[in-house]
Amino acid sequence: MDLTSVTNANELHPTKKLFVIGFPFGLTIMGGWPIWKTAHVASDQAVGYEHERAFLIDSTTRGGMSGAPVYAEFEKGQSDASFDDRAKFVGVYSGRLRRGTEVGIVWKTKTLEEILKAS
Repeated sequence: MDLTSVTNANELHPTKKLFVIGFPFGLTIMGGWPIWKTAHVASDQAVGYEHERAFLIDSTTRGGMSGAPVYAEFEKGQSDASFDDRAKFVGVYSGRLRRGTEVGIVWKTKTLEEILKAS
């Protein structure tokens, strides 16, 4: 899968709504389904984080969510369009920047593609 084609970094501006889909504290819904946490982009994509390999989000994520996929929702003109038609994979959540903060790190799709190519 060509992850770099999945999203355009210019579309991920600060305050853009995101979803982190994971298992906070190991919790699940109905014995296995993940929990969707709302997040917002917290850093400018032009500046980036970790030498532009990642970006920051503002979300009340918790332990157990590292490795969770992160999606951005983009409207396609239809309010009844499925989430699959409106969402784009934008990276993988790796944890909070520091303990006690609501700022987390998301590794960009471009970074993931580089890692996969190197392995």
